[in-house]
Amino acid sequence: MSERAPRGKFNWGIERVFEHFYFPHMEEVRLEFEPRVLMILMDARPIAEDRLQRFAQRLMDAGVIFFVCWGPGCKRMHDAADWARSAETLEALRRGEDPEEVFEARNPIIMTTYHYPHDEEVEQTAEFWCRFCYPPAAWGPVRTWTSVVIGNEEWHDRLVHHIETRPLSRLERGLSPEPPGEETE
Repeated sequence: MSERAPRGKFNWGIERVFEHFYFPHMEEVRLEFEPRVLMILMDARPIAEDRLQRFAQRLMDAGVIFFVCWGPGCKRMHDAADWARSAETLEALRRGEDPEEVFEARNPIIMTTYHYPHDEEVEQTAEFWCRFCYPPAAWGPVRTWTSVVIGNEEWHDRLVHHIETRPLSRLERGLSPEPPGEETE
């Protein structure tokens, strides 16, 4: 029997590119367009909602389809991404357009999660990002996992160290998943 994982709804075992960025301020973040899974680490507490929403829109315009948010106030960034997509959808409807057609070049849906530092360390959220944040295959090929850390170099260093030294899961290597309770490296 083959060790390859079934190729159903997700592209397991794909060769991914990990890229990591540090920016002192969110206004400095610039990403070229490419479909990507984003892990964003920042303290969103002091930032006005409208600024977070504009930032989320800029990230979606750069191809982000999956937001994994970590840091103090991370739910605010998560919500900003959801509201930014909702605003796009409402604007398309106001113009009499079909949102699915408007978003055809991008995906009509985005995924968002948030992870509080008092519940999870950077490394735990990074593990979630690596192991479970595979967009559905119907969304087309997504091979870039991007981390953006804003304003905290220690978080950036911890994240990069973890990603560079972690063992790959069986799914990440393109193998059949582990039976429940028998998960190994």
